[in-house]
Amino acid sequence: MSNKKIYARGKMVGIVTGDTYISRRVFPQHYLRIVKGYAVSVEILEQLKYNQVTKIQIVEHKGDVITTYEGTTKQFLSGREVKFYDAQRGVPVSEMKMLKKEDPKQKTLG
Repeated sequence: MSNKKIYARGKMVGIVTGDTYISRRVFPQHYLRIVKGYAVSVEILEQLKYNQVTKIQIVEHKGDVITTYEGTTKQFLSGREVKFYDAQRGVPVSEMKMLKKEDPKQKTLG
């Protein structure tokens, strides 16, 4: 499942490259206050698990600042259950690893 586009509800929601699912999110539209983080559809999580995708990267766009968080598929599968458009599992950003933070107004951190 390398370099494959992932679709949900008729629109592309991310890509898989190697063992990693990457999904772009815009803060605050996609941020879930109830979990203080981000969620992934259970249907997508099951596909990822089946295809042995082990990492999930959330690329958060907050104005000009881009932050990449990483969790595991296992972590999301056991995350907090939320119902939005469909059944989802959410993980707080505080429980994910911050891989990179890019702020054009400052030096790149991370």
